[in-house]
Amino acid sequence: MDVPDPFQWFSELGIDLARVLHGAQGFRYFAPVYAGDRLTFASRIEDVFRKKGGALTFIIKATDVSNQSGLRVAELRSTIIVRRPG
Repeated sequence: MDVPDPFQWFSELGIDLARVLHGAQGFRYFAPVYAGDRLTFASRIEDVFRKKGGALTFIIKATDVSNQSGLRVAELRSTIIVRRPG
């Protein structure tokens, strides 16, 4: 989770960070994590949909977290809302 630019994926998708709103965030835990564990984060965009006549675009991002043994220990989910210009 410690990356130089945690918002890089917005620019990769052509999203202006000034138009982004935090919609929701959730966590599901499946197994304990211990000091010294090496965690791998694999993110994906699960869904994109519009509301308010296209004025708001909702992006659902899910991130699976696995430990060094490949065991899935958590899932992180976030809803990002992008306001249309104008």
